[in-house]
Amino acid sequence: MTRIVAVLLLVAGFVCALAALVVPWARLHVVADVTAVGEQVTQSHTVSLLGLTGGSWYLGSLFLIGTLGAAAVSGTLLGRRVAFYGGVPAGAVGVFLALATVQVVGSWNVHKVAAGFVDAKVTATPQPGYLVGVAAAALLGAGVSALALSRNG
Repeated sequence: MTRIVAVLLLVAGFVCALAALVVPWARLHVVADVTAVGEQVTQSHTVSLLGLTGGSWYLGSLFLIGTLGAAAVSGTLLGRRVAFYGGVPAGAVGVFLALATVQVVGSWNVHKVAAGFVDAKVTATPQPGYLVGVAAAALLGAGVSALALSRNG
């Protein structure tokens, strides 16, 4: 029974991890008043995980969880113990890094004025991608520990 739960957690986590790479983590909305021309330019762009500061650290945490998953399926007792005791903390680190990565988005809200030329305002808002990333790290960490537990016998 534990093995079925472990596989379900790992499959759900893997799907979430793939989705976290595709779903936008932030949206940038740029409004610029160009005074020389007398126009207002408005653009909106989405930013994925790897476009964010700290996104590669989060991706590294997923690779760490994957390495622990490999240790869980290894035939050695030490590998299973390391995976069992390290899976949930590695998942927690991944959750922390996902939340820390999206917190950087709030610092992107800027308002700059170049007197006589342009008045630009950039507003950044988090998008659902970080929630998928949080779910991926939590599910994968719990799944690795459950897999190690199911093989401990």
